[in-house]
Amino acid sequence: MSQPILSLRANSNAESYSLNRFHFKMQEWLLQMTSNKKQAAEKIDDARAVMQGLESRIKRTISEIDSISLDKVRSVIDSNESVAILAHDRDDNLCCAEINKQSLVSLKILDQAVWSSSKFEEWRKFYPRSYGEWSPPVGPFGKELPTVQTVRTSVEGVSIGHFSGKKLLIIPDAKTFGFPFALSPNGGDFLGENVSVGIAPSVSWLISTRSKPFSPSLRKCAWLGSSKSQDLTLLYLRDRLTPTLHKFQFNIIATESLERVDGSDIVLAISHGGVGIADHFRGISDDVKNYSTEEFADKFKKCGCIVLFICSSGRSDNKIGTMETLGVVSELLQIGVRSVIAPPWPLHAYVAETWLSPFLENIHSGNSVGLSSSIASREVRNRFNNPCAWAAFHVYGDPELCPIKV
Repeated sequence: MSQPILSLRANSNAESYSLNRFHFKMQEWLLQMTSNKKQAAEKIDDARAVMQGLESRIKRTISEIDSISLDKVRSVIDSNESVAILAHDRDDNLCCAEINKQSLVSLKILDQAVWSSSKFEEWRKFYPRSYGEWSPPVGPFGKELPTVQTVRTSVEGVSIGHFSGKKLLIIPDAKTFGFPFALSPNGGDFLGENVSVGIAPSVSWLISTRSKPFSPSLRKCAWLGSSKSQDLTLLYLRDRLTPTLHKFQFNIIATESLERVDGSDIVLAISHGGVGIADHFRGISDDVKNYSTEEFADKFKKCGCIVLFICSSGRSDNKIGTMETLGVVSELLQIGVRSVIAPPWPLHAYVAETWLSPFLENIHSGNSVGLSSSIASREVRNRFNNPCAWAAFHVYGDPELCPIKV
């Protein structure tokens, strides 16, 4: 029997589940991963300590596991990939289940010294938007703010723990979906320095998406804002990026308003975005026309990968009174887009132009979205060694997608 796939938009029925059923599911997974019954029993006792704190109406990413087998999850995980599923317990502690191709690796409550909910709430008052205040230092005596140390201090106490692998796909709950996990402390580094990080909306979304083979349409499009826009930043990026786009045979959409590009393999979109009332993402504008997140996303149905050079377009906000997440990324993933690359904070034009060429070089070599983005971010880091610059682009959805077949 096929497993039910829940909507990205949570509802009360989808959220409700039995704590005992979820605890039973964890026991089932732990028994599957070992034939040593004594060892399994010890692991079940460890898991029980975690499960006792879970609420009966927890965030959607954990509750949906109740109807999904461990084998089903493992069947869609890449051989070199780890998946970390996050959720909060009733005491607001962050719980993490780590899975790889072979087994359920661990199930634990993160210590308050690792992830503190109070520090996370304090972080949200200023970030991620304040990371966008960064700009390259000008001249030999120029200073850059925020500094690397400022960023490091800002994420003290908001780490998801240590990971030693090369690829990590994080499935957060709604509360943490908007956190830029590439900045999570990982030993003495930021997680994104040495690990290719992706963020997926749910376990069921991941299974559903990866179970369907991607069929390339051989269409590559770029929208560089309205043809009538005289905005200086957009004009600068148009001038700097057009030769690269021509090199990789993109169809540049030079119309007054954004046209539909449904089903394209890869799309680049450039415009302005920002936060407004209640510090929520307010929409997209090219100084000629304004688009709501829904209007904008509707132009990209069932595309493979969408790259957004749009300030704060990777930002995710919680809808008041529900467990839903709001933002461009959520809208795009709901309408069938497989991968979205977007900055959670305001993006500097120099970062965008530095990142694009190595990204497209790697994508056209047949590499995945996640790997290509990581390599491009390293190129940014070689030029601007500040996480506000090199960690600006986060990968949402399926980082294993290869939109260009070679």
